Amino acid sequence: MNAPLQKNLTMKRWVLFTTYGWFIGILLVVGFALIGEVLSNTIGIPGGQAAVGIGMGAGVGLMQWLAARKYLTSSQKLFWFTFIGFSLAFILQDIVAITLDSVKPDVSVKVETMIPFTVLLGAFISGWLQYKFVFKKIIDKAVNWIFYSMASWLLATIITMGTPLLKFNMGENFPKVLIAIFAALFLTIGGPILGYITGRFIVTKVNGLNENDSTNAQQKNWQ
Repeated sequence: MNAPLQKNLTMKRWVLFTTYGWFIGILLVVGFALIGEVLSNTIGIPGGQAAVGIGMGAGVGLMQWLAARKYLTSSQKLFWFTFIGFSLAFILQDIVAITLDSVKPDVSVKVETMIPFTVLLGAFISGWLQYKFVFKKIIDKAVNWIFYSMASWLLATIITMGTPLLKFNMGENFPKVLIAIFAALFLTIGGPILGYITGRFIVTKVNGLNENDSTNAQQKNWQ
C-alpha cells in the first residue's frame, strides 16, 4: 500500500508561520539587546545592531523551516541560510559603523539610514544561498526567489520602521492607548507582509513539485 500523500502547503500556513517567526524574532532581538546592554555596562563591550540580524534571522528562519519541512526536501536549510545571511549582514553593519567612528569620528551615520540597506544585503545573501542550495535544482525559475526575498524583507522593514513617526506631541492630547495600538500594528505587520510576498513564490512552487511527484508515482504504479 502506498503511503498517503502530504497535503499541499497552503498560503495560510506559510503566512502564519512566518508571522510567528517575526514575533519570535522580535523577542529574541529584545533579549539579545538586553544581554548586550548588560555586557556593555559591566565589561565595556560596545553594543551594536548584530542582535537584530541574529534574532530576526533565527526567528523567521526557524518558523519557515517548520512550515515547509513536510513539503520540501532540505527545508532545514531555509533556517540556516536565513540565520547566516542576516547575521552576517548586521555584523558587517557593526564593523562598518565602528570603522567609520574610528577613522572619521566627526562623521555620523544614523542607524535608521543603514538598516534598510543592511536588510537588503541580508535578504540577498540568504536568498541567494537558498536559491543555490535548495531551489535551483528542483524549481523552475528559482532565481526569482532572491527578488521575492529582497522585496518582502525590505517592505516589511520599511513599514516596521514607520513606528517612530507615531511620536506625537503630548500637547496634541492624542490618546496614548491609540498610540500604543498603532505602534504595535507597525511593529507586527511586517510578519504577514513578509509571509505573503514570499508565499506567492514558495507555495505555488512547492505544490508544483508535489503534484509532479504524485503524477510520477501514479505513472510508475500503472507501468
